[in-house]
Amino acid sequence: MEYNFASNIFHFTSIRSTNTYIHENMELLPDRSIVIADQQFCGKGRYGREWVSSNTENLYLSFFLKGNSSLQSTISNITQFTAVVVALLIEDYLPSQHKPCMIKWPNDVLVTRRKIAGILAESKWIGQSLKGVAVGIGLNLNMTRKEVLAIDKPATSLNLVLKHPVDRYPFVKGLVFRFLESYNTFLCNGMVDFQNDLDKRLVQRPQEDICNKGDPV
Repeated sequence: MEYNFASNIFHFTSIRSTNTYIHENMELLPDRSIVIADQQFCGKGRYGREWVSSNTENLYLSFFLKGNSSLQSTISNITQFTAVVVALLIEDYLPSQHKPCMIKWPNDVLVTRRKIAGILAESKWIGQSLKGVAVGIGLNLNMTRKEVLAIDKPATSLNLVLKHPVDRYPFVKGLVFRFLESYNTFLCNGMVDFQNDLDKRLVQRPQEDICNKGDPV
């Protein structure tokens, strides 16, 4: 399958992880590059937890965002911004009884109180200057009940919620367009335009929001 609906798309049949590829090639990649994999053999989530990535009908995608002063001032909210974008896209597919998606702080998107997507934003700094961020998204699009039950936490997949397969190509296209369009607003205004969508979907909120340089954000 060719992903030719946008510039700077890098598609791999199999890769260690889309975030890892970005960090290894950050000097060469244009800003807002998109890395897509059919499979990841070292997929990971927050704190290095394994993200099951062998199903070629799921979504494994990362955006590369080159560092600049606007992004540096808003980076502490990049994960929450991305969670809102992902939740709103999923809701376009959901029947009303399953809306809205919920967001479990800091990086999980839930449908029917089960995890359907996870976000891992990893930044690279040189001194006090932000070099760039890899924003990885893993989303369960098409899984069997057996595969879902094998996950160590309550999970679901969009095809199981909808009771029919989900076409991966238009879903990826919709995600890329929505993210890149919303990202322009996020760079200019931070979370101002997205905070309400976040607040009404939050399952829990931390007492204090902390972002450490070089850590997942």
